[in-house]
Amino acid sequence: RRLQQVAMGAAAMLGALARMDRPPATLQGLALLSTSTPSAASSVDLTGLDARFSRYLITFDALVPATNNDTLSVRTSGDGGSSFDSGGTDYGYTGMQTYAGLGSASFVASTGDTKVLLHSMNAVSSTASNGGISGRIELLAPAQATGYHHMLFNAVWHAESSGGVLSNAHGGAARRSSAAVNALRLYFAGGNITSGTVRVYGVQA
Repeated sequence: RRLQQVAMGAAAMLGALARMDRPPATLQGLALLSTSTPSAASSVDLTGLDARFSRYLITFDALVPATNNDTLSVRTSGDGGSSFDSGGTDYGYTGMQTYAGLGSASFVASTGDTKVLLHSMNAVSSTASNGGISGRIELLAPAQATGYHHMLFNAVWHAESSGGVLSNAHGGAARRSSAAVNALRLYFAGGNITSGTVRVYGVQA
């Protein structure tokens, strides 16, 4: 009986270790759908965000702008990425930015804009060694047929204009339409994306 208990304990431990070795996407109930590695690209277009999942998680790692002091923005599409919404009041957003060592914070907000601006002051350095901008966007209920479409975002980066100061932004946004959202575009306002990685996950219920 003692040997049986030891064997059962060992089996349980091996099972726990096996679960720990699984990729984070499995542990967190995420399904990796695509990976993009832009190089001198004007944007990253993420398509196929259909009704298979109730929400989508987009992560972006070390996106470096070709133009110094640039800002990262998002637009949505309802036609699979053939065109992206850019009307003057298509989006609303609100968020807070904080800056290490400066003892200050600011807001990024609009009740009507042509894009979702993820940050404003202390824009992203084009110096690759500063790490670009990294973060995530969560698109909520993209296939719903009524009401505005919401998303959450956060990002971290070093700003060239403030001596390389570490900056952070987090907030929420809305596509001010009831039409389904099935694609997103990430882009820098002033020029190309030099390098980085963007991943799309479906969030499993």
